[in-house]
Amino acid sequence: MSDALTQEAEKSGEKKALVFDIQRFCLHDGPGIRTTLFFKGCALRCAWCHNPESHQARQEVAFFAHCCVQCYACREVCPKTAILIGPDQRIDHSLCDSCGNCMASCLTRALSMIGTTWGTADLLAEVRKDRDFFISSGGGITLSGGEPMLQAAFLEGFLPSLKGDGIHVTLETCGYFPWADMERIFDPAIRAIVVAAHSLGNVDNETRSDLVKAAKMDKLVVDVSRTLIGQTNENYEASLLGANQNPDELHGTGKRIIAAHKLNRTMARALATRALLEGRDQHQTQALFSAYAKSRKMI
Repeated sequence: MSDALTQEAEKSGEKKALVFDIQRFCLHDGPGIRTTLFFKGCALRCAWCHNPESHQARQEVAFFAHCCVQCYACREVCPKTAILIGPDQRIDHSLCDSCGNCMASCLTRALSMIGTTWGTADLLAEVRKDRDFFISSGGGITLSGGEPMLQAAFLEGFLPSLKGDGIHVTLETCGYFPWADMERIFDPAIRAIVVAAHSLGNVDNETRSDLVKAAKMDKLVVDVSRTLIGQTNENYEASLLGANQNPDELHGTGKRIIAAHKLNRTMARALATRALLEGRDQHQTQALFSAYAKSRKMI
């Protein structure tokens, strides 16, 4: 969370979220019709990131060059002299404090603020607008980003309100955050975890360790790999799947991390949901994933 957002929260006593987009009628971010909340801020800088505007955990002014008529009214009202001259770039982000004066002066909307602060009550009211769609389709809310777990202090108060309304919640995460934050929001009733964990690293990684503990508790922990080369994910020593062969982790316990092979997260969630409904254990769930992947010629 940005320093400004943290200070505002401390002054008001209310936890605030920084969200850069709310997308409705999403069909690929979990079961049913979903509303996806994109939280701003991420600790990683993945080259393939679909939302690079989410990286910074603060509000930012974005420039859309195709809308600009180069009148430079923005330059006249900027108190930080952060307006650049030229056709392709307009904001010097090292100087900009996101005051918004430039946006107010821009008649063509070439400047736009990325990131809006929300209180718990306001954001809850916003997502409740779609509750009828959730009920009719078995959908709900998906938390995405950015990395939503960087705003765990907000989620700690927000998620119980969603649960109280009977709204299903899916969390999309890179896994790079202190596990203590997950413990703040984790519902013990959760029986399955789908995680893109091909790079979760070695055995002293705290997140990896807790996922292994979840597997030991008979939860379905599904590793979604992004690798495209055969058995690379099985052999990669930093893979979460390596816990299955490690005698200090799961080897010999009868428990396992479930390999999703090359299935994407949407299909992995669907199969994990089926496994839960059918009462499958970890080994039966692995058989389900392997059979489906084989039918799609992925293994």
